[in-house]
Amino acid sequence: MTTWMDIVVVCPKCDTTFKGTVIGSCGYAGKDTDFYPRYWGANPLPHFVKVCPSCNYADHPSKFKQGTPRQDVPREEKLPCWRRYELVAETQRQDGASTFTLAQTLHRAAWGARAVDRDKTKELEFLHQARELFQQALSEDGVPTEPDDLRPIITYLVGELYRRTGEESIALEWFAKVLPMLDGGEELEWLTKLVESQTALAQKSHTENLSKE
Repeated sequence: MTTWMDIVVVCPKCDTTFKGTVIGSCGYAGKDTDFYPRYWGANPLPHFVKVCPSCNYADHPSKFKQGTPRQDVPREEKLPCWRRYELVAETQRQDGASTFTLAQTLHRAAWGARAVDRDKTKELEFLHQARELFQQALSEDGVPTEPDDLRPIITYLVGELYRRTGEESIALEWFAKVLPMLDGGEELEWLTKLVESQTALAQKSHTENLSKE
């Protein structure tokens, strides 16, 4: 179950004091095939970030200073979930964040569009953006390898985002790269099974599309 509370924070950019909601606890049962957690109860995703109502500076609550509660403190504006994460990405770009970090944030924007806003157009838009940045991070050796090597997981994820955006033939190329990256250990056995299942889905869709041509 999701629980939340109100806090008062101060924007580190413009010093505006405002009230917002933060998550006290949440849980989920399972994940989508692009790793979106299927949360129990109210979806906490919009509240994992704060957006200043004055200057639109957006980031995680820990980046804001604690404010003093007052009667006249405004509440942060209600924005689509995808927009909240888009604003976080803008903040991260200004701060010189890594390509990988930007990819993760825009992927969360896609999750918000899918699971909170029910906006398929925006979901696809952000899946495209995240996919390109994940690919760039892989090509630049910008995907973390310690304490765990995330490159096989992100390689799979690029393939899955291609599949979700209707580009099954390219998805199959990326899925084919994953298994040779694994050492056969039990730790990533879940990834092997995921690659196999999503490869089968992509092959089926690809074959069906070819038959329609």
